[in-house]
Amino acid sequence: MDPIPRRYSLVAQVGDILQEEIKTGLMRDVLPSELDLSRRFQVSRPTIRDALEILRKAGLIESSRGQNHRIIPQKVSVEAPRKAGGVTVLGFAPLDELSPFSLSLMSQIQLAVGSKHEVRIVSNSNLTTPAALRDLTSRERQLCWVLIGPPADVLHWFEANRLPCLALAPSIRSKEIPILAMDMQSVMMHAFSLAMQRGYSGPYLLIPANRQTSETARFFAEAQAKHPQRDAALYSHDTTMIGVRRAVEKIMRSKKGDDHPPLILVVRPKHALMALSVLRAQDLKPGMHYGLISIGRENYIDYVIPTMACYTIKRQRLFKKFLRMLSEILDSGYTRPGLFSVIADFYEGETFPRLGGQ
Repeated sequence: MDPIPRRYSLVAQVGDILQEEIKTGLMRDVLPSELDLSRRFQVSRPTIRDALEILRKAGLIESSRGQNHRIIPQKVSVEAPRKAGGVTVLGFAPLDELSPFSLSLMSQIQLAVGSKHEVRIVSNSNLTTPAALRDLTSRERQLCWVLIGPPADVLHWFEANRLPCLALAPSIRSKEIPILAMDMQSVMMHAFSLAMQRGYSGPYLLIPANRQTSETARFFAEAQAKHPQRDAALYSHDTTMIGVRRAVEKIMRSKKGDDHPPLILVVRPKHALMALSVLRAQDLKPGMHYGLISIGRENYIDYVIPTMACYTIKRQRLFKKFLRMLSEILDSGYTRPGLFSVIADFYEGETFPRLGGQ
């Protein structure tokens, strides 16, 4: 999804995004038209013009009457390539759209290895194509590439190119890359057990459509196969508010009139928050009409009423393990590849109360 400017000056952020894409080579030759940029960023054309003026003053673009803005080729240094000695941390969304957890991990990496190695952070939603990855990695010879929440195809690209890297990712198996992830297998088994113990139907897994083939979905299917008597199912969505609402409404319609409220298990805290908003808008009550658990926890869900039940890994425990693996790569050039699962803790919340008599 294209980055949508927010939080500070729209003009400044549009300029920052375009400048980053020009400097990293994601945009070349000419910019899209003002109308196309306006539609992409969902801002007015005057805002786009002001942002383009920033780029023009920076010497990044020039314009001709009746033509799109031409990108001025940037001078490339003829210095010999720098020896590999740094770490590049890759995020796959604009920095202002990354989760607080991801930003905190980036900060911990800088603190842990910044005194010995240069740490560069690159975060952009356009870093998922083979062309963009080739361009970036050919310019940056690094001791380690740190991938935070990479899509599966990005992970497979790094595998195929045998670049030294470490990933914090959803449960994706790899024979070449060390990947740290929440233990989704135990999460799914625990969720099925809790639903039975507390008298809920399900669970019903709410998952982004692009994760339907992930290990998370596979572990859910395995748990479902072990409990064939359970009316459990997987519902996908397109990550938008409308998509989440449709999926939640579909679950609630399927359970209308059922004596057992559905337990909705949501991958990603922000989507759990969307689901809760949908349920509250319909004046549905936890315990009476539904149960809701977030897989993952961010600071903002601690301020939600009703309080959110969730599976989470204690941040410092995960950071310590991740930084130890990164240190092994930087010191010796190797750490054992594979999926390293970290057991999650379950936190009680008002969105998943015990039913009467349970």
